[in-house]
Amino acid sequence: MWGARLMGVFIERLGPKGLEYARFSIDSHFTRNYLYLKRHYPEKLAAHVPEFAKRIVAQYRLPE
Repeated sequence: MWGARLMGVFIERLGPKGLEYARFSIDSHFTRNYLYLKRHYPEKLAAHVPEFAKRIVAQYRLPE
């Protein structure tokens, strides 16, 4: 538990804040969902990922 508290302090002081945190959060959720679909349901990827989400995900070098 002390490790989680220490990480919380570190993230709160040095991590993203405000609009930067919002962008980070959106990007990470889109990326997580995209990777899940790609790995488990690749045939549904095109139908379930909107174009704007594909542009966000395309900014990152993701594993195959």
